[in-house]
Amino acid sequence: MITPIIVRSGMAAMLFGAAWLGPPAAARGDDTPYVAVEPGDLVQVVTRSGGVRIRRGLDHKVRVIRPDEDEVNLSRLSKRVLVKARSDSIVLEVPEGLRLDIQSRSGSVRVDVLSEHLEIQTVSGDVRIRAAAKSAAVETISGDVELEASIDRLRLSAISGDIEVSGDVEEVRLRTTSGDVELRGTRLPDIMEMKTVSGDLMARGDLPRGATYRMESMSGSFELERSNEQGFRLEARTRSGDIRLPKGERARERGDDEEWMGWQSKREWRVVGEGGAELRFESFSGDISIR
Repeated sequence: MITPIIVRSGMAAMLFGAAWLGPPAAARGDDTPYVAVEPGDLVQVVTRSGGVRIRRGLDHKVRVIRPDEDEVNLSRLSKRVLVKARSDSIVLEVPEGLRLDIQSRSGSVRVDVLSEHLEIQTVSGDVRIRAAAKSAAVETISGDVELEASIDRLRLSAISGDIEVSGDVEEVRLRTTSGDVELRGTRLPDIMEMKTVSGDLMARGDLPRGATYRMESMSGSFELERSNEQGFRLEARTRSGDIRLPKGERARERGDDEEWMGWQSKREWRVVGEGGAELRFESFSGDISIR
């Protein structure tokens, strides 16, 4: 059974089952519409063009804080809470530890609450994540993505938007067309995979021993700046880009010209230090740099 709440221009008209919703607004001393939730619930937010902000709630309820002018529909079906808005910005309070699914056409999205799993889809709105999650998946066409939190598993996809990750991430998979990617953290990911057409990648931080990186691009460049002295095994290949590797370190290397995609390409193998991390970079015309 679906239990909807319709909010129009600040006035709440409630149609609900007492098992799911709390007491009426007057009994609570406020007019904030809400739905009670339990651990493991999914909160799904759908908006056409308005912005979405999710902030931390202090009780076991999803509350609509700012519906503004347009209509907001809040309902529950089994383990899912659905929040639908038309064109105005919306602010929600959500307790920690739930699953979040946010879909927006052109509004910006900001998440400030810890979640079990976070999924965001937007066409042109920017995305900002400032709270940890066990896993997260973000897809955008032209919006920028900024992540300032620790996430175990992260999947990011962008056409032309830039991506900036400044929290610690254990596993990250990136796909871009022309957007640039920058990763900064005390510790770089254990696993990183990136495919891009013309976007550049810059990664700065401690390179973990045993890390596995796979990068593929057409014209995008890769730059890895290690904060530590962790060794690595490298396989790098490019047709017309430059390969710049660390100097002054004991290493063995081999370079061969070979045919790749119908062109002669440069290929280099190198072991720096005691190895440990496995790096494979391929770019048709982009540069590859490690220091």
